[in-house]
Amino acid sequence: MFDLVHSLLAGVPPILLLTGACLVLIVEAGFLVGLVLPGTSVLFAAGLCARHGIVPLGPTMLVVATGAVLGAQLGYLCGRQCGVPSRIAVPILARRLGLAAVAGGQWLSGARVLTPRLAASTGMPYRRFVVASIPSTTLWAGCLAGTGYVAGVHVAQLLNSALSGVGALFALSIAVVVWRARRTPLRARS
Repeated sequence: MFDLVHSLLAGVPPILLLTGACLVLIVEAGFLVGLVLPGTSVLFAAGLCARHGIVPLGPTMLVVATGAVLGAQLGYLCGRQCGVPSRIAVPILARRLGLAAVAGGQWLSGARVLTPRLAASTGMPYRRFVVASIPSTTLWAGCLAGTGYVAGVHVAQLLNSALSGVGALFALSIAVVVWRARRTPLRARS
C-alpha cells in the first residue's frame, strides 16, 4: 500500500505538494478547519515525504513552518473581526495565562486553532501575540515534520504489519460469525 502512495506522490511536482501543505496549514488554523482536519497529519506526512525523497527536507521545513505561522496570524486577524465561538470562561483564562496560553495552545490539538482567536478577542496586542506565537508555531511545525521524517524509515513496515493484523482480525471475525451461525439451530434463528 505504501508503495502505491509513494508512486502516486512521486509523480507530483514537489512545489505542488509543498504548496498544498502550506495552504492546508493556513486554512486549518485561519478558518477553524483544524477542528475537523488537524494540521498534525499534514506535518507528519510532509516529513514522511521528505524522508522518502519525494520533497526536499530543507524547503519542506521552511514551507510547513511558514504555513503554520501564517495560519496562526490569520486566526488572530479573524479573532479581531469575529471573536471566538465561546466567550464565557475562556477569555478569563487567556488573560491570566497570556503568552504562556498562546505558546502552549499551539501544542494542543483543538486549542491550536482557537488560541489565536482567543488572544485577539481578549484584547492581547498583536505584537505581544507574535512574540509567543511565531516561535511556538515554528517549533511545533518543525517537530511534527521532523517526527515524520525520522519515523519515515519504519512507517512502511508498520503499515504493512498493521494491515496484516487488521486482515487477520477481519478473517477471524468472519470465521466466528460463520461458526456461530452453523452452531445455532435453524429454529432458534427465526
